Amino acid sequence: MQAKNKDKKSSLEYSMGHTKAVIINKKGRIKFISPKLASFLRYTTLELLGENAISVLIDDDYKELVQSQLDILNKLDSFTNDFDVKLKRKIGETVKIKFSLLKLTSEAEQTEDIALLVDEHTISKKELTTIADPEHQLAELVDTAKEVVLIINIDQEITAVNEIGRQNLGIRTGMLLEELLEPTVVKKTESFLVSLRNLSSSTNINLVLVHPKTKQRFYLAGKVSSINEESYVQEFRFVLHDITEQIKTEKAKELYYAIANHSIHSSDLNELYYNIHKELKQIVDADNMYIALEEEGEKGKVLSFPYYQDISYNPLKKLHRAFGKGLTEYVITNKEPKLFTKKDLIKLFEEKDIEKHGKLPELWMGVPLKVQSEVMGAIVIQSYDNKSSYTKRDLRLLDFASSQIAIAIDMVRTQEKLKSTNKELIIAKNLAEASLMVKDQFLANMSHEIRTPLNGIIGVIDLLEQTALANEQNSYLKTIKASSETLLNILNDILDLSKIEAGKMRLRPTPISPKQLEKKLKALFAPRAAINHINLKFHTDKNLPEVIEVDETRLIQVISNLLANSLKFTPRGGSIDISAKVKEAVEDNLIIRVDVCDSGIGIKKEDVDKLFTSFTQLDESTTKSYGGTGLGLSISKQLVEIMGGEIGVYSNPGFGSTFWFTIKARRSEKKYVKEKEEKDVIEIIKRFENISPRILVVDDNLVNRDVAAEILKKCGCTVDIASNGIEAVEKVKTNDYDIVFMDIQMPEMDGIEANLRIKELDIEKQPVVVAMTAYSMEEDRNRFLAKGLDDYLAKPIRANQIISKVESIFFGTDDDTSFEDTSGEDVQVLNPDIVSQLQEYGGKEMVFNIMKEFEEEAKTQIEECYAALEKNDYETISKTLHTLKGSAGTLGIEKVALIATEIESDLKVKEYSSLKERLLTLSDNFAEFKKNFNNILSHY
Repeated sequence: MQAKNKDKKSSLEYSMGHTKAVIINKKGRIKFISPKLASFLRYTTLELLGENAISVLIDDDYKELVQSQLDILNKLDSFTNDFDVKLKRKIGETVKIKFSLLKLTSEAEQTEDIALLVDEHTISKKELTTIADPEHQLAELVDTAKEVVLIINIDQEITAVNEIGRQNLGIRTGMLLEELLEPTVVKKTESFLVSLRNLSSSTNINLVLVHPKTKQRFYLAGKVSSINEESYVQEFRFVLHDITEQIKTEKAKELYYAIANHSIHSSDLNELYYNIHKELKQIVDADNMYIALEEEGEKGKVLSFPYYQDISYNPLKKLHRAFGKGLTEYVITNKEPKLFTKKDLIKLFEEKDIEKHGKLPELWMGVPLKVQSEVMGAIVIQSYDNKSSYTKRDLRLLDFASSQIAIAIDMVRTQEKLKSTNKELIIAKNLAEASLMVKDQFLANMSHEIRTPLNGIIGVIDLLEQTALANEQNSYLKTIKASSETLLNILNDILDLSKIEAGKMRLRPTPISPKQLEKKLKALFAPRAAINHINLKFHTDKNLPEVIEVDETRLIQVISNLLANSLKFTPRGGSIDISAKVKEAVEDNLIIRVDVCDSGIGIKKEDVDKLFTSFTQLDESTTKSYGGTGLGLSISKQLVEIMGGEIGVYSNPGFGSTFWFTIKARRSEKKYVKEKEEKDVIEIIKRFENISPRILVVDDNLVNRDVAAEILKKCGCTVDIASNGIEAVEKVKTNDYDIVFMDIQMPEMDGIEANLRIKELDIEKQPVVVAMTAYSMEEDRNRFLAKGLDDYLAKPIRANQIISKVESIFFGTDDDTSFEDTSGEDVQVLNPDIVSQLQEYGGKEMVFNIMKEFEEEAKTQIEECYAALEKNDYETISKTLHTLKGSAGTLGIEKVALIATEIESDLKVKEYSSLKERLLTLSDNFAEFKKNFNNILSHY
């Protein structure tokens, strides 16, 4: 064994013997420098050991920048970035060198150092020196690196690997690289290395390796460099970072969305189960999978197995069994995900905690399926032949996906029940009353039209909660989440009104704060009231206790129904007052009265009695002015009665209405617990002030240019702007930029041509050129990257995305840019969340000024579209609308952005028939924005 380790060490020593390298500690002191690098800089190793690398070796103009970069690197756990620096030789001249980086750790010394390995291709051939001594010390230190260091020869045989590669990935010297690669990427990787050998260069690489024993997949990203001797490539050196967790997270998100999609499009439960299984197999070893559901049988609880796939064991003979002490029941009862080895299972059986059913697997992984914290069953994956198939990471992934799986199953199961109910209703339609038939049809429509999109909303909120958000964003997200959860709770009961009628409705009183309730209602209704210029006021009686016990969901449901009605029937400029007071109090028992008083159109006396009847509206004509189902007041009446109160209305036609209700509640001595605030908030303002990135923003659209520049300046960046490609190329010639955000569609010279010109410039430092464009689909991103741009950012511009992009370029972090299709969302005249975000980074005055700039620019653009329409110049209209949708989207002017996007899409497929009508709609939406934006802005 010792001999084998010695061979491995000497192989690594030999490979590192070709390397120029330096190792520095956190204070910048040189702990090690290879003889080759010391000689290249015209020093001996003894002259440099212990010296401060920045003081001795760094060019004076670079010292401050290098120190700040090293401070950042020392805080990172690991990295695979390049590091460009200008070094001073002992004789006075300077040379620019690119280093690859390694993070070295020593548990014995409790230290963390940085190793910098020279990329030989950044040094001209005449400057290379040859020192033959193998670097034993460097090889030992590389073994402590957190990155995987791998050396292969030109025959792709592994000649050296460091400790983390051996222990974590199972790599051994003498193996061929193709033995480790995931089969689908073997040819692609081999071709890539052949091309690298011909070019003799250093570049980025991504690998997918399979552990030779456990068969686990590992995703690695980093650098590969060719190692030359006498102008011939002898070996390739890989410095790789394990990004498996990141890839798994991305795949988990994809799985989450895929399951949500299948829940909508699967025709029945069997198809849904099959699709869930198919998606899971893309991420984990899920050949053996089953779904178990807890159900009520005639003799008690039953465990059913609606889906069971097992390639290593005979299919189940019974698809149902009494709910007992099996392993599946164990997970359902404990409500926690579990990962068991065969040894764990034997112990559980011996201790009689569970009963044995069937063949024991080597690994068993089960996760409860929950809907609204209620466990409905479990999803299980097991392996009979591989003891290392699953890890705790896989368990977390399955647990993450389980909530969406449970919602999907519950939704499709509900739909099947509704389909079955509808069939029974059709058979019995001649016996049923007409009103009952209308009601059931309504419930079927509610299921399809509301529950499906709401399911998607809650799924996205779950994903957003796992991201880092600023304080204000957290506040918005919590409002959305609270509203969505309340709506889902309400919907569950709307879909089955018979629960109320049969007396099965159960209240769930909890301690609530009337003040917090008021805040929730304001968050729900204040934006809508502001758009309609309606003055919304809340009045809370001083005698109302700070904490009361009541079913908050039902209370919000009733008030929301009344408030929504008042908003619907109150004209612009009107007012709505909501008051709550204690009507009676006997010890801790309270009767609370709530009034909703509006200055709306009022109700005729003969119509008041109809108000609280199910599925009835006062205006049932096809030309009615106000929409709605006619269900809200009926549900409110029944809920109020369940809560021990009564409901009524006073109204005077033309002068408004006052809806009132009472409920029973209790004074509570318990403290109201606010929702836990997120502490890990990323500080965005002045995020980059220590490194002050130099950035050029290129866009012919004034609004987009100013917004992007203002956000970046607030974050500590030095920003220049350019309005077209020609101007951008000239600025890059004379300025040293780190990043260029490049619009694609511009006059005179577009972004693609400008990028090519920049790449051809003979400049010392090439900036990273990021396509910043309203072409926002995944295929657009791939197209622009294929044309030579370095990165991509989709418009409309969002502060968190552009900041995230700068972070990803400078620090190697993951950015959160995504591709969205918002055509199906409930768009607004002006999105308050986006306005608030812009105001946070630029201030209220900046937002107002940019809105005025947009107003002037959009007016000109719409006029240009009409002029082009007269000439049938569709290309000009398309280009103009492309610019308009980008600036409107950036400012959150959603209606304008949406119609501009739709018209542009029609023009792409040469659909001209409705163009004039669509331009009129665009003009109307723009007029609506002009009419409302001053009033809307005053509320944010």
